[in-house]
This record gives sequence, structure tokens and C-alpha cells, in this order.
Amino acid sequence: MEVKRQDGNGVELMGDRTIPEIVSDYVAAGAPCISVVTGRWFGGDDGMLEEVVKVTDLPILKKDFITRESQIVAAKEMGASAILLTARILPKSSFQKLIETILRQGLTPFVEVADHAELDSVVRPEECIVAINNKDIRNQERGAGRSRPQPLTARGDDRDRHPVPRERERDRRSEGRRGADRRRVQGSPHRRRAPAQRKRAELGQ
Repeated sequence: MEVKRQDGNGVELMGDRTIPEIVSDYVAAGAPCISVVTGRWFGGDDGMLEEVVKVTDLPILKKDFITRESQIVAAKEMGASAILLTARILPKSSFQKLIETILRQGLTPFVEVADHAELDSVVRPEECIVAINNKDIRNQERGAGRSRPQPLTARGDDRDRHPVPRERERDRRSEGRRGADRRRVQGSPHRRRAPAQRKRAELGQ
């Protein structure tokens, strides 16, 4: 359950409710943890996290664009239990280093990936929470239609690494072409002729 001021298009989400009211409703509903979006793109700030910490003992996930170790240290001091890392906005080496930093601070890395390469770059995955995002964060999450992520599927051995959704798409396209071919044949002038007309055509008359 999430505390978030606005979406990527600037639409207000909280209305007249205060943060303590929202958190109280989440706790009453049995929320196991609270996610707090502090990223400025979504109207957030660190004060939101500090306010949530004051009103609940539940684990708190800080969602922001973390790029520096100092941000992780500050988040821990504010009371965060887990920190979001977005692979798409970080070089691989920095992404991996920040995972290690979060773990050293005794926090949980909540890592967000969008394709197989990013998934494979996650270090110590057994100690992370790994999330798959079908939106491109570089477009400020303004609709999944703008992103073109690699579909993620369970992989068996290395001989079969083709995502199932793409295979299904190829099958649908092939079936569509076969259907179009059948319609062209069924709608051809030859097929529309009466039997006697077809016979004369075959005899060259």
C-alpha cells in the first residue's frame, strides 16, 4: 500500500486526506508494509517519509530515484526499512554497488528491472526483492504503451531463451496471413464463376 501525492501526469491522488489518515486506513486494512513515494516527479519529498515513520511501526519502503550512497544512509536515518533501486536509470556497476550498500546498512534492496539483462545484473538476488516494471521510467511512467521492455519469462536451459509472448505474437501473425490468403482465394474472380463459366474458361472458350 502506497503513500503517493500525484501520478506521473501531475494528477493529485491524496485529495483532502492527510498522511496520518492514509496510513491509519492502510494499517486498519492489514497492510504488511507501507510504500512512500518521495520522488519529486510525483510531488514527493523526504518529509513524507518522516511523517509516515511517526505514525506507524510497519516496515517502510522509500521509493525515489536513488543514485548515491549518501541517499541510502539518509534514508536509513529517516527510518526506511527498504529502498527502491531502478536498474534502468543506473550504470550496471553503480546499480550493483548500491545494492551492496543497502545490504551493508541492514536494509532491504527493492530492485526494479525491465528486461533480462537488468535481471541478470542483480547481485545477491536472494537478499533482494525483485520487481518487474513494464513501464519505461525514462518516460516518467506516463503509460506502459511508450515502453518496449523485453518480456520476462521463466527460462529453462540456455537453448531456449526466446520469450513466449513473442512466439505467440509470431503465431498470431502467421495465422492472420493464412486467413488473408484464404479470403483472397475465396474472393477471386475464378472462384465466383458459375460451374459452366469455369468449364469454358478452362477450355479456352
